[in-house]
Amino acid sequence: MSRFSNLKEETYWMDPHPTAKAYTNKALPAKTDVLVIGSGYTGVVTALKLKQAGIDVTLVEQGRIGSEASGKNGGMALTGLSVSLFKVLKNTTSITAGSARSALRLTVSQL
Repeated sequence: MSRFSNLKEETYWMDPHPTAKAYTNKALPAKTDVLVIGSGYTGVVTALKLKQAGIDVTLVEQGRIGSEASGKNGGMALTGLSVSLFKVLKNTTSITAGSARSALRLTVSQL
């Protein structure tokens, strides 16, 4: 028997936390100040900050919290293109090196 035969083939971070509560049968409130749809990083942090500010907020999610894109992808912010600037300029006639650099600088400044 291999020492690896007991390894899971799924990701461990998708296992529910032992203290997680299920709210699938909980009725939605009749009134809320803000309804946040989706419990990825953005949705959870938005709901948390609103709640901390004393705003009545309701967070809804189709599945488990963090179970969709935020919990599954390896998303990251890059400070460039997936190809070289030379390839972009070679295959595009309507962009100049200066405007491409400006676009890249603007992207980086927004991170």
